[in-house]
Amino acid sequence: MTFIASTLHYFKVSIPVLAPTCRARLSDWLAEELQPEQLVKSLTAGFLIYIEEVIAVVSFAALIFSKELSSQLPYAVGLVLAGDALLCLFIGIFSSYSGSIGIEQDAPVAILALSAAAIVAALPLGASQAERFSTVVMMIVATTLATGLISSCSGRLSWGDSCVSCPTR
Repeated sequence: MTFIASTLHYFKVSIPVLAPTCRARLSDWLAEELQPEQLVKSLTAGFLIYIEEVIAVVSFAALIFSKELSSQLPYAVGLVLAGDALLCLFIGIFSSYSGSIGIEQDAPVAILALSAAAIVAALPLGASQAERFSTVVMMIVATTLATGLISSCSGRLSWGDSCVSCPTR
């Protein structure tokens, strides 16, 4: 039994039952979203968020890939823009709330910049620019995946409910 089939079996959902439901929800969603008025609103909002995101993401990439890694900045900007596009795509497709948007945050970028500087300083003196760049990129990928996994588990296991009872002072 495959992982998906066993998961569906665990939640007592069968694929033949799931497919018509998904098709009906998708066609209803498309009919609503492709109305001219809604489409113009969605495209305008998406364009404005895209312009803001490009500015923010380029500055974040410049912060992380500074000093010794500045020669790799064009590659970093491309990777960060692609990652941001994936972020927006996944949130747009998989979010349970239709008004959700995903944007890069500045606080984690400061931590990543410090981590990148520490990693580059810890590498041997003979390390090439490509080795330094790929090490920092892998650090970003690993921390992103770990954060996503922890956040996903927190949501699935309703760990957020326990935070409500935590004292604030």
